[in-house]
Amino acid sequence: MKLLWISGLAWRTKSGYERKLNGPGAVSGSIFQQSIIDGLEKGTSDVHVNIICDYPEKCGFVSKGKEWAHREGANDKYVFYVNIPIISLITKTITMCFSIFKYFNQNRDTNFAIGYLVHTPYLLALNFAKIINKKLKCILICPDLPEYMDLALAEKPFKKILKNLDKKIIDKALQKIDGYILFTDSMKERLPTEGKPSLLLEGVCSADDLNMEPCEKKHAFMYAGTLQKNFGIENIIDAFKLIQDKTVELWIFGDGDLRSYVIQQEKEDKRIKYFGFRDRKVVFEYEKSCKLLISVRNPTDEFTKYSFPSKTFEYMISGTPFLTTRLPGIPKEYEEYLILIDNNSIDTINRKMQEVLNNTIEWNVDFGERAKNFILKNKSANMQSRKVEEFLLNIKNVL
Repeated sequence: MKLLWISGLAWRTKSGYERKLNGPGAVSGSIFQQSIIDGLEKGTSDVHVNIICDYPEKCGFVSKGKEWAHREGANDKYVFYVNIPIISLITKTITMCFSIFKYFNQNRDTNFAIGYLVHTPYLLALNFAKIINKKLKCILICPDLPEYMDLALAEKPFKKILKNLDKKIIDKALQKIDGYILFTDSMKERLPTEGKPSLLLEGVCSADDLNMEPCEKKHAFMYAGTLQKNFGIENIIDAFKLIQDKTVELWIFGDGDLRSYVIQQEKEDKRIKYFGFRDRKVVFEYEKSCKLLISVRNPTDEFTKYSFPSKTFEYMISGTPFLTTRLPGIPKEYEEYLILIDNNSIDTINRKMQEVLNNTIEWNVDFGERAKNFILKNKSANMQSRKVEEFLLNIKNVL
């Protein structure tokens, strides 16, 4: 089975990424894709993947294209594009379509084109691939919906107008997709999935590059991820500041719109430690050594129905208890392995923080280990890629 993969992707080798990644979204998206591609190629169905992608991090005025190979014998390509709003979408689309045309001159036997992300250049590239090869089946992986990728869009009127135009293009392009891999079941409400095969896959646990050995616990809470208002970071900080214990710390990792706010809070309360955006391996060592990991999005925000928090798997395999709000995008099977609260109010978060501080070491260790084992057993890269493989084989045999 031969696949063409179309996306934004940074491939990690033993020496790291080719270029620096500065955003949590680029890292989590690339980890997911690499894990699934690796898993498919190591599977039982003789799968071969070739990749046409753009690098998911702006690097100067122009992102130069280049040929590369994620494995021996692969024919992969980073496409050229210009880093100017709107122009970048146009140049990505053109260069991706040109690369696809060249690819199919030598690979007419390709069974599937798989796109990652509901993004106009990738969708138009999938549509173009289907025009060239009528027998091709196009599958779209949807980690997020486009209308919720910028949660501050309401404050950007010009961008909002452009986004509405973009949505019309996306809606038309989606009609030609043959199947979907969705991160939450509620996405079916917003995508044209009726009568088309779909697979629910919240993400993937990729731990190959992480040190899984336990380490000594420190007296600290921790948040790692995007520093954005809708993600509850302000409430976490305010809840923490109500704690009287002067020895407990709050560690914050990541970047985003609230970076300057977090830096100011660090100056006002010496117990708050801001580490910025750091390599995943470094962050994971801190995740293992803290007492509680926290992510408290507001469950009444509509976007939480269509989003599975990307840090969930990494938090859970750390062996540290994970406090989160009860979100509609997180399936019921996870609930017994999470410390859940029903809202993200400051008082609710504070009470649960205090409760965890009073728990015995044995309770915290046992709770964290059960969560870790659940993820490693059920959501590993091997398990998730097998689900994708079976999904594709079923489509190949039926459609």
